Amino acid sequence: MILRFGGENIYSYKEGFDINFRLNGNCPENISKGMDVSSVMCLKGGNASGKTNCLKALTFLFSFITDSFSNKPESKLGFESYFYNTNPTYLFIELRINNNDYLYEVELTKDKVIFEKLFLLNKKGDISGLPLIEREGNVIMQVNGAFTDLEKIPSLRNNASIISTAHQHSMECVEKLHRFCNYSISNVTSSGFNHNFLSKKDASKFYYDMPEFLDFVVHQLKNFDTGIDDIKIEKKESVNGEVSYEPLFIHNLDDGSVKGTTFSQESSGTQMLYTHLGMYKIAITDFTLMMMDELDLHLHPMIIPVIIRLFTEDEHKEGTPQLIFTCQNSEILNELGKYRVSVIDKVAKESCTRRLDELPSDMLRNGRPIRPHYEKGQLGGVPEIG
Repeated sequence: MILRFGGENIYSYKEGFDINFRLNGNCPENISKGMDVSSVMCLKGGNASGKTNCLKALTFLFSFITDSFSNKPESKLGFESYFYNTNPTYLFIELRINNNDYLYEVELTKDKVIFEKLFLLNKKGDISGLPLIEREGNVIMQVNGAFTDLEKIPSLRNNASIISTAHQHSMECVEKLHRFCNYSISNVTSSGFNHNFLSKKDASKFYYDMPEFLDFVVHQLKNFDTGIDDIKIEKKESVNGEVSYEPLFIHNLDDGSVKGTTFSQESSGTQMLYTHLGMYKIAITDFTLMMMDELDLHLHPMIIPVIIRLFTEDEHKEGTPQLIFTCQNSEILNELGKYRVSVIDKVAKESCTRRLDELPSDMLRNGRPIRPHYEKGQLGGVPEIG
């Protein structure tokens, strides 16, 4: 699970940002459900406030940790500093893996890693002892505990993380960290929102091969009152050997007849749900992290809480999936409460973040509606339209 992440001098964040999933003792039981970490975090803010940039920073960090060794040695690292300045960028993430809490830190430029550190955290969230991994430049300064095998790495590269490098050398000691960071699901790339996140073609092939996921999609589409009663996927092969998978959406009409519609004949919202719902199922089945920019795109406001509840249901006993998302819809604020919403503002061209429970306690009391305060501009995160 992600506990916290943030950094400074990246994209629209100059002085820094901090997204905190940890829940304190003031959080009501109906929100925490006995956990000290939230499974959901909503990022709210006006257009161009920095919401997507927050997700881009996390996407880059995961990519750097897991896949940077695949870069060519002379390649630049794939992020941008605040207005392209040449000062170092700092990023951190706190993770819980197999009941152990870790802090990973990295400082870097587009050309090189300045330092990397990995610490074990105690139950209070404080650093416990010496670094498990400490790197300065391309020199491993120290490794401790289960990570002593990292001393065997023959060399480090300017643009590759120590974890990605160790994974390339099949070192088992980093696999849990690598696996966690490598299996997140995101519709954000280094360029921002990915309009081609999931195609009809890819989703249909997946559902054809994994019928239990198609059953989940059909169930949810019925639940969302789309008028769809079933989906049939036909595998087709053209004369030149190309294979395609074509969904047919089944509608049982009141006169007893049965009609089928193609993907293009369905609404934008139904198309979005069809392609995306399988990914939500993967996230909640594999207890992984899902990062979704514009979660409410093409969707009715009443559907959003149902999607969120997929990640907050009590039945997740063997693990906890997590969802971090942005959306324009404000009705969701009352459902989430102040512990699961971070507001992002842009002040003097700089993005900044704060979780709603950091505001004065008399403004947002537990169980009270949040949306009216937000829409009045009392919480920040709304555009100043002149």
